[in-house]
Amino acid sequence: MNSYRMCNLTRDILKQRKSLTNALLLRCMSNQLQKSSEQQLSNRMQKFKEANKTAAYGTVILVGLGLFGAIGYVLLKELFSSSSVQHLFNDALEKCRENYEVQRALGDPIIGYGERARRSELRGATHVEFEKDGVKHFQMVFYIKGSKATAKARLYMTKSTSDPYYVCRLLMVEPQTYGASAIVVERNA
Repeated sequence: MNSYRMCNLTRDILKQRKSLTNALLLRCMSNQLQKSSEQQLSNRMQKFKEANKTAAYGTVILVGLGLFGAIGYVLLKELFSSSSVQHLFNDALEKCRENYEVQRALGDPIIGYGERARRSELRGATHVEFEKDGVKHFQMVFYIKGSKATAKARLYMTKSTSDPYYVCRLLMVEPQTYGASAIVVERNA
């Protein structure tokens, strides 16, 4: 009986050992599954974070490109438009340079500039735009200087709603020398 008992005991021990081994295996497998599911969740979170970061950077880049395009459009329109202040100033200055009476009164070469500010800084030409009775009006005052004298130039232009361009109504130069009379460079009634 002793040997039978020993066999039963051995069998019981083996069964317990087997069940413990199975329990340990199950526990290890569940831990691994739990870890792998946590890793998968962590990987998904990382991918989600990266996707959000990429989308945010892309949005910032698109907004920046949009702003850059808008600013570029405004600058190019201001520089190259035929109704921009700079273009109108350049046209008026060119008409003054080509006028014989202005050349004789001021001397060559003739340069144009805006008003002088403090500390001899130059400002842009003073101009006013307004609309009255459906007609746009444009007035500008700037200074021109030659080798003999300086003068104040006054420009008055109008543009009706049907016209795409301003039309010069009066361009007049007033030399700043004693006794000199105003020179009318262009007049259109």
